[in-house]
Amino acid sequence: MLKLTPKAAFSPVAAFSRLVSTQNRLFSRAHSGGKRTVESRAAAPGPARSQWESREDTGRLVTAQSFYVTCHPGLEEVVAAELTSQNIRAQEVVPGKAGVFFRGTDAVGYRANLWLRSSIRVLRLLAKGHLSPYRAGGDEIYSFFRQAANWAQLLPPKQTFQISARVTSCTDIPSSQLVQIRGRDAICDSIRDARGSKPEPPERGQVANLPLYVALFRDECSLYMDMSGDSLHKRGYRTAMHVSSLNEAAAAGVLSLASWPEALSQGHTGILADPMCGSGTFLIEAALMATNTAPGLYRQRWPFQSWPDFDRSAWDSTVASARQAQRTWDGMLLGNDVHQVMPGRPKSPTSSNGTLGPAASGCRATPPPQLSSTPPGVSAC
Repeated sequence: MLKLTPKAAFSPVAAFSRLVSTQNRLFSRAHSGGKRTVESRAAAPGPARSQWESREDTGRLVTAQSFYVTCHPGLEEVVAAELTSQNIRAQEVVPGKAGVFFRGTDAVGYRANLWLRSSIRVLRLLAKGHLSPYRAGGDEIYSFFRQAANWAQLLPPKQTFQISARVTSCTDIPSSQLVQIRGRDAICDSIRDARGSKPEPPERGQVANLPLYVALFRDECSLYMDMSGDSLHKRGYRTAMHVSSLNEAAAAGVLSLASWPEALSQGHTGILADPMCGSGTFLIEAALMATNTAPGLYRQRWPFQSWPDFDRSAWDSTVASARQAQRTWDGMLLGNDVHQVMPGRPKSPTSSNGTLGPAASGCRATPPPQLSSTPPGVSAC
């Protein structure tokens, strides 16, 4: 069976449509020998179609495994370091703006979802192309989606999909709503033609089996499969959420910027204190780092587990390795807050090797210790 894939294996676009064109050119040259990775639009007006090439299917739904990880602005280098660590081992890691590009196998994508601490979501590139400015924008979006994948194969019966989009500086695509409507039409028509029925939308509040993200920047369209579904900052270890709790991914990023992981790698067993701990996010994330606990271990469900190309053995191996990597830590974490009760109490799961995850033993009015001087190994958030 023939599959339509991007003409180039890998070429980034704006970090969800915010990378400038200069970054695109630099990255394209670095990974394509200086050649353009997307066909230029026609020199003269005409009904030029977007350019893709067909190649034989090799048994995978996507032959080029290129990924994009989103994050808070300012944490790109932190996320890049996490991707290149031994826990993930991603290749061709290139920081962008509010995100990081990388390449790897499916197993690398699984490890990224399981181990990334400072990112928001992991996206896998499905298709990429240039939309013709000489046709109606809605028609171009429809054609792009129809040719982007074998949708009946990607979406088995009774599975759902959802499209999110971001549009910036496109010729005839004024809003993300147009992308969502025409993209949904194309996918439903493709599946209806293949098996006579169309997929139903996901239930309200539920993550779709196949979340899709589309980034359009200056008529350049990139279609991603969202491996994470819910934001990665939703670790799954809280039984309740504080109304204004700190974002877990941001907290992990700040700890990395404060060199907490470096201190741990040097055998640090001292104290980390948060004098205004609130719901304890800094302390919990510090504990996860100190015990080398993958934050994704608390998650119960991932969208990619229902995808046709899901590699169960690779995922099980990834999870098992993450559990075995957990360790004990003899340091101390101190938190203080004016509130006596933390509204968001974390769960206290026990891993297969007996290592306890972060647990709240209860809050009480305890004054912080009075230190005459700052001893070695003390960090304050």
